[in-house]
Amino acid sequence: VQRAFGHNSGSCYVYSNLEVNGGNDVKERIDHSVVVDEATGDLIIKVVSLLPKASTVSIPLGERTNGYSNVAERTLMAQSADPGKHKEWEKCETTPFTISADLSLEIPAYSFTVLRLKKAKNKK
Repeated sequence: VQRAFGHNSGSCYVYSNLEVNGGNDVKERIDHSVVVDEATGDLIIKVVSLLPKASTVSIPLGERTNGYSNVAERTLMAQSADPGKHKEWEKCETTPFTISADLSLEIPAYSFTVLRLKKAKNKK
């Protein structure tokens, strides 16, 4: 997780809201950040869940996605539910993920997710 966080640290924080169903108990165990990497222009969204069950979060991005590809690279790391394997990642994968202005994201229990949106290439 530290390596994934470091490779996706960004250089400019972007204010955003995180909407979670389930009240304060749930909201206190999920957090996020949205940053821009000024060197590459990438928009980076990171979500961490300390919940023992899967959840759905919404991050209204609005016009912040203008100028970016609508397909992001999603890196997901999810911890095993087995207490004997609490230091192991059950899932660690990178896949394409479609982005919209009203981002809704399914996140597994005890997980860390990074979405990296590339600047859209100008057509000639």
